[in-house]
Amino acid sequence: MKKKSLFIAIVTLFFISISSAMTPCTDILKECLESNPYSYDENLHEYHAYIGYINGCFGFADACIEQE
Repeated sequence: MKKKSLFIAIVTLFFISISSAMTPCTDILKECLESNPYSYDENLHEYHAYIGYINGCFGFADACIEQE
Protein backbone atom coordinates (compact mmCIF):
# COMPACT_ATOMS: atom_id res chain seq x y z
CA MET A 1 0.00 0.00 0.00
CA LYS A 2 2.89 2.40 0.68
CA LYS A 3 4.15 1.98 -2.89
CA LYS A 4 0.71 2.84 -4.26
CA SER A 5 0.48 5.97 -2.11
CA LEU A 6 3.98 7.03 -3.09
CA PHE A 7 3.20 6.51 -6.77
CA ILE A 8 0.01 8.58 -6.52
CA ALA A 9 1.95 11.35 -4.76
CA ILE A 10 4.59 11.35 -7.51
CA VAL A 11 1.97 11.54 -10.26
CA THR A 12 0.23 14.39 -8.42
CA LEU A 13 3.50 16.31 -8.11
CA PHE A 14 4.12 15.71 -11.80
CA PHE A 15 0.72 17.22 -12.66
CA ILE A 16 1.57 20.28 -10.59
CA SER A 17 4.93 20.70 -12.30
CA ILE A 18 3.58 20.38 -15.86
CA SER A 19 0.60 22.64 -15.29
CA SER A 20 2.87 25.71 -15.14
CA ALA A 21 4.58 25.04 -18.50
CA MET A 22 2.00 23.57 -20.84
CA THR A 23 3.01 22.56 -24.35
CA PRO A 24 1.05 20.48 -26.84
CA CYS A 25 2.80 17.34 -25.54
CA THR A 26 2.14 18.10 -21.88
CA ASP A 27 -1.48 18.89 -22.77
CA ILE A 28 -1.74 15.46 -24.40
CA LEU A 29 -0.08 13.79 -21.40
CA LYS A 30 -2.33 15.54 -18.90
CA GLU A 31 -5.46 14.62 -20.89
CA CYS A 32 -4.30 11.00 -21.20
CA LEU A 33 -3.56 10.66 -17.47
CA GLU A 34 -6.87 12.27 -16.49
CA SER A 35 -8.83 9.92 -18.76
CA ASN A 36 -7.43 6.72 -17.21
CA PRO A 37 -10.51 4.46 -17.01
CA TYR A 38 -8.96 2.03 -14.53
CA SER A 39 -9.21 2.25 -10.77
CA TYR A 40 -6.27 1.75 -8.45
CA ASP A 41 -8.45 0.80 -5.46
CA GLU A 42 -10.43 -2.15 -6.81
CA ASN A 43 -8.08 -5.12 -7.11
CA LEU A 44 -4.61 -6.12 -8.26
CA HIS A 45 -5.71 -6.74 -11.87
CA GLU A 46 -7.24 -3.26 -12.10
CA TYR A 47 -4.15 -1.76 -10.46
CA HIS A 48 -1.87 -3.37 -13.06
CA ALA A 49 -4.13 -2.02 -15.83
CA TYR A 50 -4.03 1.42 -14.17
CA ILE A 51 -0.21 1.40 -14.12
CA GLY A 52 -0.06 0.07 -17.69
CA TYR A 53 -2.31 2.88 -18.89
CA ILE A 54 -0.08 5.47 -17.20
CA ASN A 55 3.02 3.92 -18.76
CA GLY A 56 1.31 4.13 -22.15
CA CYS A 57 0.56 7.82 -21.58
CA PHE A 58 4.21 8.51 -20.75
CA GLY A 59 5.34 6.55 -23.82
CA PHE A 60 2.97 8.53 -26.02
CA ALA A 61 4.17 11.84 -24.54
CA ASP A 62 7.80 10.78 -25.05
CA ALA A 63 7.12 10.09 -28.73
CA CYS A 64 5.36 13.45 -29.00
CA ILE A 65 8.38 15.26 -27.54
CA GLU A 66 10.72 13.48 -29.95
CA GLN A 67 8.60 14.74 -32.86
CA GLU A 68 8.84 18.39 -31.75
